[in-house]
Amino acid sequence: MAFALISRDMTEIHTGMPANELELLKAKVTPAERFAWVSCTLNHRELHAVYASLNNAVVGFPTEEAFHTWTGFYRDDAVGLGRSMTRPVHDSD
Repeated sequence: MAFALISRDMTEIHTGMPANELELLKAKVTPAERFAWVSCTLNHRELHAVYASLNNAVVGFPTEEAFHTWTGFYRDDAVGLGRSMTRPVHDSD
């Protein structure tokens, strides 16, 4: 996770979750084999941590190139993923 570059306290501020819990979440959503799909259910706290991580990563890199080099994704894709994550929650209220 990109947050390994910052302190544990700042990681919790950015994501709402302590670093050790983020590691457990990472294990939960990481496929056993590369390019495999993972199906899991996230609670609100875990969903928030993923959403907050996406948003903080988008603004945490000074350039699009740096973001893409570090993550392998483009900022627009990360923003779109964050938006798509909030739609079902928003629509259920």
